[in-house]
Amino acid sequence: MTLLALLIALGVSRAWPDVERWRTIDWLAEPALRVSRRGPAWAPAAATVIAALAAGALLAALAHLLLGEFGRLLAGTVVLLLVLGPRDLDRDVEAAARGGEESAMARLRLRIEPDSTREQGAAAVLHAALARWFGVLFWFAVLGIPGAVAYRSIRVARHLFPAGTEQRPAFDTVLGVLNWPAVALMTLSVALMTDFDRVLDRFDARADRWRFPARLLDDLAGAVCGAAEPDEVDAESAPLADGLRDGRQLARRVLALWLSVVALLLQISVIA
Repeated sequence: MTLLALLIALGVSRAWPDVERWRTIDWLAEPALRVSRRGPAWAPAAATVIAALAAGALLAALAHLLLGEFGRLLAGTVVLLLVLGPRDLDRDVEAAARGGEESAMARLRLRIEPDSTREQGAAAVLHAALARWFGVLFWFAVLGIPGAVAYRSIRVARHLFPAGTEQRPAFDTVLGVLNWPAVALMTLSVALMTDFDRVLDRFDARADRWRFPARLLDDLAGAVCGAAEPDEVDAESAPLADGLRDGRQLARRVLALWLSVVALLLQISVIA
């Protein structure tokens, strides 16, 4: 059921762009806003996680009670459709790389500048893939609906507390904990599918490597772009466009590997 829900949600997100209209989920930050008016600085982050886990668990239980396994599949698929994204990564990458009217907005969403380097372009896509795909998918695979809702809730609520506010460090800490396993698996996946030694060198160069910070994705992008042969790059295309497409291709390959591993683990669990 987990793998099927993942495949359906990813397929619908790709084939039906209008699903993005339903991803206005600012209400996930409501517990943080209410608690922020009183209580300690860590309270909004804690309230966000607790409320998300409780709401997700209640939804999963009700769905299973009413419709059984089909209810769990339906609820999981709907939740994933709401918490993935909020924008389709492939379309944003293509718009940012192609230029034109939509390019500026796409680059803003990917947090890159028009004069960004190839490595920065690839890194931006990996960061977006972590936020839009891999963080949600990991916690959905581990905890189900509560995990997916909790991850997206933390990201939504965190944007309401800018850097410098007293509540922001707590959100950064929680997000770092939630990102840790996803970034670790992304690092391993990239190493296995590209140049293992180059990725290992970049990994070993970081003093905080075992914390697997999201900044590690910048090093992965550098390793991948640095491993590309000169004749692999289209001389007529801009470095940023090359980097964006490099990052997209890598993110797709990591996603395919993750889904394959999930399928294998589920098969093993069935046999056992």
